[in-house]
Amino acid sequence: MAMGGFLSNEIGWAKFQSRWDAELNAEGVKAFHMSELESRVGAFSGWDEGRKRSFISRLTSIIDDHTGLGVGVGIRSEDYHAIVPRTLAKSTRQYLEIPFLILWGRFLLELSETCREVDLGGKKIRFIFDRNRSMAGLMVKTMSGVKSSYPVDASWIGGITFNSKVDSVPLQAADFIAYETFKLVDNTFGKTPRPPRKSLGKLNPQKLRIFYLDRETLQDDVSRLIKFAP
Repeated sequence: MAMGGFLSNEIGWAKFQSRWDAELNAEGVKAFHMSELESRVGAFSGWDEGRKRSFISRLTSIIDDHTGLGVGVGIRSEDYHAIVPRTLAKSTRQYLEIPFLILWGRFLLELSETCREVDLGGKKIRFIFDRNRSMAGLMVKTMSGVKSSYPVDASWIGGITFNSKVDSVPLQAADFIAYETFKLVDNTFGKTPRPPRKSLGKLNPQKLRIFYLDRETLQDDVSRLIKFAP
C-alpha cells in the first residue's frame, strides 16, 4: 500500500503536461498506468522490454525536468494487519479505508517536514487526487485531523481537488511514484529483500523523499487518526 506525488508550480506543470502528452500520443497511449505497463495490458499489450524501458526513461526525464520534489509513503500489508485488527473497524469498508487515511496523514506530515527546507514563496500547496467520491470526505477529514493531532505548521496546506488521470496529467506521474514506492517498500522490507528497481533509479534521488512506516510509526499514526475514519 502506498501513496505518492510530485511538487511543481504552475509553469512547471504546464511544461510537464505538454511534453508528457506528446510522449503518450506518440505511443498511442491515452493515460499512463504503471501497473498496466508492468503487466503489459491495455494500451501496453504486446510491448517488449526494450520499448517499456525506453518509454519509462523518457517519462522519468520529463518528471525530473519539471518537478521539484517527489514524495512517497508506503505501508506493508503484513504490518497493517498486525497493528490494526478487524475488530477496530466499524465495518469491512472502513477497515479497507483506514490504510489510505494513515498514508495520507503521514504524507502530510513528511511533506510538512520537507517544506521547512523549501522556500514556497508564501504560496500554498494544492493537492489533486484521483476522482473517488467515497474517499473525498475521508481526505478532507484526515487533513483536519493531522492539523489537530500533530504539532505541524499547516500554513502551506492549500485545498484538495479530485479529477481523473486523463484530465489531470500530474496524477499519472503520481501513479508512477506510488507504484515505485510500493515496490521499494516490499522489496526492501519483505521476506526476500531485493535491490531497488531500475525504473525508480532513473529519477534524481536528491529530489525524492520515500518513507516506510514501520510498525511503531504505524501504531502511533493509527492511534492518532483512527477517530477520523468515517
